Amino acid sequence: MKNSVETYRNFGLAVENMVLDSDITYMEAIMEIMKKEKLEEEIIYKMIKKNPVLKIKLELESQKYNLLQKDANTALL
Repeated sequence: MKNSVETYRNFGLAVENMVLDSDITYMEAIMEIMKKEKLEEEIIYKMIKKNPVLKIKLELESQKYNLLQKDANTALL
């Protein structure tokens, strides 16, 4: 499997760069990469789970848009 998001680190960097360059949300960036690279949801789940910085940013964004409750016991993934 040779593509631009082959590793977890590259995936996090690709998402971060897309968010900064395109002024889109983290969720939108993840969906774009999924579509572009033809990745399954299970692979994306694992990539997010293994990238704590991306996971936290996604949690905060989800709380901001009321997609996730602002609860200390709430955890994404």
